[in-house]
Amino acid sequence: MAKQCPRCSAEVERFVCPACGLDLQVHEEVRALRTDVGRLISALGLPPPLPSVPSTARTSERPGTGSDDGSPPVRPVVSEPAPPAQGRGRPDAGRVRRGLNEVAVGQRWFLALGVIVILLGAGFFLKYAFDERWIGPPVQITLGFAAGLGCLGLGHIWRRRRPGGLENGLAALGLGLLYLSAYAGSQIYDLLPDYLSLILALIIAAFGLVLANAWDSLFLAVLAFLGGYLAPMVLVAERFGHWLFFLYVAVLNVASQILAYQRRWPLLYAFGASCSWVCLGIWALNHEQRERFLETFTFTQFLFFLYSVAPFARALVRADTEKPQGFWLSMVNGLLCVWNSGYLLEFHKVPVSIVTAAYAAVALGLALWFWQERRPGLAATWLIAEGMIYLLTTWAVALPERWITVFCAGQAVALYWVAARSRDRVLLVGSIIVAGFATHRLLLSDVGLFWDPILTGHTPLTGHLISRWFVAGVTLACFAAVISLDRSRPVPGFEGRVYPWFEVLWVVGLFGFLNLEIDRAATQFNPRAASVAYSLLWAMFGAAMLVYGFFARRKSYRLAAIVLLFVTAAKVLVLDTSEVSAPYRIVSCIILGATLVVLSSVYYRHSDRLLRK
Repeated sequence: MAKQCPRCSAEVERFVCPACGLDLQVHEEVRALRTDVGRLISALGLPPPLPSVPSTARTSERPGTGSDDGSPPVRPVVSEPAPPAQGRGRPDAGRVRRGLNEVAVGQRWFLALGVIVILLGAGFFLKYAFDERWIGPPVQITLGFAAGLGCLGLGHIWRRRRPGGLENGLAALGLGLLYLSAYAGSQIYDLLPDYLSLILALIIAAFGLVLANAWDSLFLAVLAFLGGYLAPMVLVAERFGHWLFFLYVAVLNVASQILAYQRRWPLLYAFGASCSWVCLGIWALNHEQRERFLETFTFTQFLFFLYSVAPFARALVRADTEKPQGFWLSMVNGLLCVWNSGYLLEFHKVPVSIVTAAYAAVALGLALWFWQERRPGLAATWLIAEGMIYLLTTWAVALPERWITVFCAGQAVALYWVAARSRDRVLLVGSIIVAGFATHRLLLSDVGLFWDPILTGHTPLTGHLISRWFVAGVTLACFAAVISLDRSRPVPGFEGRVYPWFEVLWVVGLFGFLNLEIDRAATQFNPRAASVAYSLLWAMFGAAMLVYGFFARRKSYRLAAIVLLFVTAAKVLVLDTSEVSAPYRIVSCIILGATLVVLSSVYYRHSDRLLRK
C-alpha cells in the first residue's frame, strides 16, 4: 500500500521517498522518540524545552527538485537561534577571572598576612610580658611552645574535618611560634645553651618537613626550611662550634634535597643553595675562613657535589634529560665553589688548578656516562658546557699566558665536535664563543694590539718570534679545521650557519696578526716605512680575498675585499701622499694602482662567473 511523504506529499511505495529522498522509517522512529521524551519531561515535572526548528524547515531541498504538482522548489527556512536568557548564559571570562583573583586574595593573601601579623603580635607580647615582669621567662617560653604545638594540633584537626587551606595557615603559625620561642629562650633569656638551641631548631624544622610531606604543602616546606636556615644566622653564629655549624647546615641541605626530589619541588633546590651560601657568608663575617680551612673547604666541596653534581645524577636516575631542573643552579654554584676554593687556597696555581681540573673531570665523566647510556640530551649538554668552563679556568690558572690561547682554540674544536655529534645548539654557540675568546687573547695578550702612530717602544720582530707564530698558527689551524668539518659534513638543521662565524674569526685573526707583525718589523728595521707597509699589506690582503671570492663564488669575501681596497685607497691618497717621504709615496701609489688594475681585469675576464648559479 502506497504511503504519503510527510515532507513533499509524494506517493511512496517503499521506505524512501523517490522525490525528496526522505527515509520514512527513520522519520517515524524520530517522531516516536520525541513523543517518549516529552512524556518523560512531563512525568519529571521539568520545564518544557525551547521549541526547535522542525526537520522539514532545517533540511534544504535538493536543487531542481519540486513537488509533484510542478511547483517551484521550496527554499529552506533556517531560523536564528534564540539568544540565551539573561542570567542563564555562560558567564563572561573576564568576570570569572576577576572572581578567581578575588577568591585567591581572600583565601591566600589574607591567610598569609594574618599569620604574619599574629606572629608579630606574639613577638611583641613576649617582649612586653618580659618588660612588665608579668610572668617569668621560663613560663613565657613554655607558653610559646604550648601555643605553637596547639596551633599545629588545630591545623591537623581542621585538615581531617574540612581540608581547604586554613590548616596550612594554622601550621605556619605554629611553626613560627615554635621558632620564636626557641629564639627567645636562647638569645633573650639565655635559658638554652647554643648547641641545644640549634638542635631544637633542627627538630622544629624536621617536624615542619614531616607535615609538609604529609600534607603535600610546598608553603610549609619553605617556611620550615626558612626557619631552619635563619636559626644559625639570628642565633649569633660566632658562638657556635665550627663543626656544629657546618654539620647543621649540611643536614638541612640534605633534607631539602630529599624532599625536593621526592615531591618534585624544584624551588627547594635553588632555595637551599641560596640559603647555604648566605649562611656561609654570614659565618665568614665572624670568622676567618682560612683559619678554619679544613671545615670550610670540606663544606665548599659538599655544596659542589650537592648542587652541581646531584641535579645530573637525578636526571640520569629519572631519565629527565629534557627537563632543565637545577642545571642553571649547578653552573652558578660551581663557579661559586671555584671562587671560594681559590680564596681558601690563596689562589696558588697548583692547588687551584687541581681543584678546577677535578671539577672538570667530574662534569665530563658524568657527560660520558650519559653518552654511554645513549641519552645525550640536555643534561649531557650542560655537563659538557660546565666541564669546558672548568677547563678554561684550569688553563687560565695553571698554564703560561701563551698556552691558554692554544688550549682554548683546541677546546673550541672539541666542543664543536661534541655539538655536531649531539646536534646541540647550545654547544655550537659555545664553540663559537670559545673561539672568539681565543681570537681575543691572540690579538690582545699573545701578539699585542698596538696602534700607536709614533711606533716607538714596541717589541721587536725577532723577540719571541717562534712562540708568537706557533700560537697564531695553531689557533688559525684549529679554526680552519672547524670550517673544513662544518663545510664537508654540516650539522643537520644548522647547514651554513656555523662555519661562517669561524671564517670571520679566521680572517680577523690572520689580518690582525699580520698587521701586528708588520708593526714590529717596521719598528725594528725602518720606522719611516710603517705607513707604506700597512698600505701594501692591506692591498695584498684585499686582492687575495677578492680572488678567492671570485673562484669560490663567495660574495661576502668579495664585498669585504672591496671595502678594504677602498679604505686602502683612501689611506694612500690622504695619508701616504702627505706624511711619508717621496720614495715610499711612489712605491705605495704604484703598487696599489697596479693591484687595482689587475683586479679590474679579473672582473672583466671572469664576470660571467658571477652571473652563473
